[in-house]
Amino acid sequence: MVSKPDPSSTPHAVATVWTGAIPFDPQTDFAAWIKQLPARWAVVLLSSPQGKPVQLLAVKNVRRLLAERMDPAYTETAGRRIDYRSLVGSVSWIEVGNQLEADWFYLSQARAAFPGTYRGMAGLSPAWFVHLDPEARFPKVAKTIDPTLKEGRLVGPLYDKHTSGRLVEMLESLFELCRYPLVLAQAPVGKACAYKEMGRCPAPCDGSISMEMYRQMAERAAVCAGRPALELIESRNRMLAAAAATRFESAGKIKQYVAEMSELEKPAFRWLGQIEDFQFLGVGGTRVEGWFRLIIVTGGDVLPLASVRIDVGPSPAAGRRKRFVPATGLHEALSVVAELTAGRAPRPTTVAETEHMGLVSQSLFSPRSDVVFIRSEDISESAVVLAAKEVASRARRAEADAKPDRAGDTTEVLPSTLPGLGTGGWPGRAENRPERELTDMGTDVPE
Repeated sequence: MVSKPDPSSTPHAVATVWTGAIPFDPQTDFAAWIKQLPARWAVVLLSSPQGKPVQLLAVKNVRRLLAERMDPAYTETAGRRIDYRSLVGSVSWIEVGNQLEADWFYLSQARAAFPGTYRGMAGLSPAWFVHLDPEARFPKVAKTIDPTLKEGRLVGPLYDKHTSGRLVEMLESLFELCRYPLVLAQAPVGKACAYKEMGRCPAPCDGSISMEMYRQMAERAAVCAGRPALELIESRNRMLAAAAATRFESAGKIKQYVAEMSELEKPAFRWLGQIEDFQFLGVGGTRVEGWFRLIIVTGGDVLPLASVRIDVGPSPAAGRRKRFVPATGLHEALSVVAELTAGRAPRPTTVAETEHMGLVSQSLFSPRSDVVFIRSEDISESAVVLAAKEVASRARRAEADAKPDRAGDTTEVLPSTLPGLGTGGWPGRAENRPERELTDMGTDVPE
């Protein structure tokens, strides 16, 4: 089990505090003041003159958004109900280069700035798991969003409750587990249900088999669900061996089992594993072409590392292709990754770690994610280079799909993986709206 990463002491870790901050005075030269802000993707905190957090935003172009909200020439004609020029005393920001990095830093700062309200306002989506404790008095399989459970096995992550429910149904069918926990709790004097008559349940509830035997069945179900790829390989090998030995009836049963188990090869279950295997390396873009952010995920900890340069070859419009050659800092960064992902991941123990798991889970399953994930056991220099190549390809596709709002400028906001933090009802250009924002004014997004 690895020790939890400490961003303050880990080499190559990115800054976890604001990298830029400037005061604001309504009497200042606004044109000169606004030029100090980055025209890039960033998480931004607006604070009052007394230092109290007023609003937290994630936006693709900080300079343009605040120009629209605080430029006196603009606000005097926009008919806005909120006078940001009198509310804001300072602006702090940190630039980001990909959605997971933005979401992680935004959530961390929301937790600090609005500790009492951020959860309800943010609309965080949890990571879903399936829980099964074979050592329980009456083992049952159930879906859960609580990864802090100490007893039993947790299998996931899964995208939502429907996918989790489907996995529960599959495990009950494949391993003949009890569908009615209340009846099972009456063992060995319970009344067997219709599944016993259909030959799809060994009926531990009425004592047909002992609870010890049933616990062994539950243990096998939990183990197989946590390593579906390996289970399928072993089962197919058993099927071939049975057929070669002319045990066709046995081979037929294994074939049926493999056919049902093969559903776990679908994309909805592609990240399935034991919760102790919740370890990934995310590869995301940065604001500088050719540089990529490595993000370590181990249990409930998320740790963005300093960006590294990776040569992913020329763009399609360029001449002949070049080889994909790792460059500046990759070898050293992967040494840090190997150290922090050695062993198995610890289970989360805090609310923050649980929220981080949900954040990563949403990014894992998002069809528009700009981060490519690698399982900890598959991390290598070649895997990172291939992931960077895919990130660059996705960025080109996103750029081609974006609608330029001004000549040479495509700053359209991408949808967040945090579904509750939308762009809201801000007037003006849709691409200028913040991806997410929290405010202490009593509403999610003021109009």
